[in-house]
Amino acid sequence: MRWELPDGVEVLADEVRVAVAQRAVAARADLVSLALRFLRSWLHEGFAPDRGEFELVTLEAPASREDGGDVVLRFVFTLAADPHEYGYTWFEVLVNEQEPPRDAYWPVGMRVGFW
Repeated sequence: MRWELPDGVEVLADEVRVAVAQRAVAARADLVSLALRFLRSWLHEGFAPDRGEFELVTLEAPASREDGGDVVLRFVFTLAADPHEYGYTWFEVLVNEQEPPRDAYWPVGMRVGFW
């Protein structure tokens, strides 16, 4: 299943995981904040906030956790000095849902890929 949010973010969900995607969309602000903290903690200083901006382009709920987590957030990075330098690169943060009293979501991995 696929749909697009008003701001252009693409949402993808396996038919049996639509509820997971809907919960993630509802918690999107917190998920993005968590994912960006995780991403920046692993990436080189060239991806520092003052050097450019990450933009969420896709939120996905794959068929199962084994396919990459409960939720996969895909970002692109635009370098302020050269907007085209990383235009072909995407960054994914893999996040799992957790039961209370823990945080609702927890990052479990990261992937870097190329278009």
